[in-house]
Amino acid sequence: MGIDNPFDQAKYTIARNVSYATIVVFTTVSLLMTKENPPILIFYWMSAGMAVLGSIYLLFSRNYKVVYFGMTIGASAVIQYVANFSDHYLHYAGFLWLGFASVYAFLGLGKKIGLMILCLNLIGIVYFFLNFFDDNLLYLQHEISNYHVVSVVEVTSVIMMLSYMIFHFINFHEKALVSLEKANDDLEKQNDLIRTQNEEKTVLVKEIHHRIKNNLQIIISLLRMQREEAVSEESQENFTEAINRIMTMSLIHQKLYKEEELSKIDLKSYIEQLVEDLISVSLFRDKVELQVETNISHMGLDMVVPLGLLINELVSNTLKYAFIESGGGEIKIRLNQSGPSYGFAYFDNGIWKEPEERSSGFGTELIDILTEQLNGTKKLTINNGTSYNFTLKEPTYV
Repeated sequence: MGIDNPFDQAKYTIARNVSYATIVVFTTVSLLMTKENPPILIFYWMSAGMAVLGSIYLLFSRNYKVVYFGMTIGASAVIQYVANFSDHYLHYAGFLWLGFASVYAFLGLGKKIGLMILCLNLIGIVYFFLNFFDDNLLYLQHEISNYHVVSVVEVTSVIMMLSYMIFHFINFHEKALVSLEKANDDLEKQNDLIRTQNEEKTVLVKEIHHRIKNNLQIIISLLRMQREEAVSEESQENFTEAINRIMTMSLIHQKLYKEEELSKIDLKSYIEQLVEDLISVSLFRDKVELQVETNISHMGLDMVVPLGLLINELVSNTLKYAFIESGGGEIKIRLNQSGPSYGFAYFDNGIWKEPEERSSGFGTELIDILTEQLNGTKKLTINNGTSYNFTLKEPTYV
């Protein structure tokens, strides 16, 4: 299985190459110290063996973290054991190897584990310096004839391997930054294109709403002309009701044309303008006081269209029947949302009057249809005025 993430690929490459280098270094050092045969020699062979196992593992697996854990913990454990628990044989290259293991852990395993390994190694070094350093230094100088050669090989190797790790990671990091900048540039170009397309679509949708509103206004004008030609009062009322219903939908498109967010409409503003338009063409005009309360700022079209028609029917009934005797009055509309449900209360302080049988059918039936469409219930109360209380939900379309 390959490695897709470039950071993981870089860490895998470092783990593999460091394992190869470790095999070469510790095999070389072990051969240089073969004639001396000090007790520490076995630990050099162990270190080379760990590197061999890591290299073999990486040939068959891309899980580089196992090698980082093994090499870091193994190297730290071997050096600390030799220094503090075995024969206490450790020259200054050993400290460099501990530093190397800590950096190795930081690069491959992250900051937390790297910091933990560094702290443990520092504790071990401090303990070694306090207890065994002087005796260890005398032993190395007198017992190993080619001590300086071994030290040069190890120190040079540690510096080269450490430099390789840092250089490789910095080099990769720079390439990653270049790739990231290129990706950001490409993303910015795509965002600019999407932004332009969205602006064009927004203009187009606004134009569609504007044209729909204009077409509905033409229909309203035609119906008004037909109403003027109607002979009977009943026909004129039917035309007026039809005009008001169309006006309710036209107002939605007019509002959407001015909205920044085309999928929602400013609810309070819509209700106020809808009712005020109905009042302005009624007999009462400035004699009706309107009060609208809501905790909803915007509402989607699926909900606002049937709700607007419902309000239109209620207000039309009020203006048609409730204020005839008083010559005006008060209309209160309250709409609040609680979870998926909407509480809609409508009140007028007019005098309830049972509509004539010939005109009561369609309007009342339409209120019931709209209530059902909004998955709601209706309660009518007549007490010092007329009060409707609805519990509504978003409409469901099959």
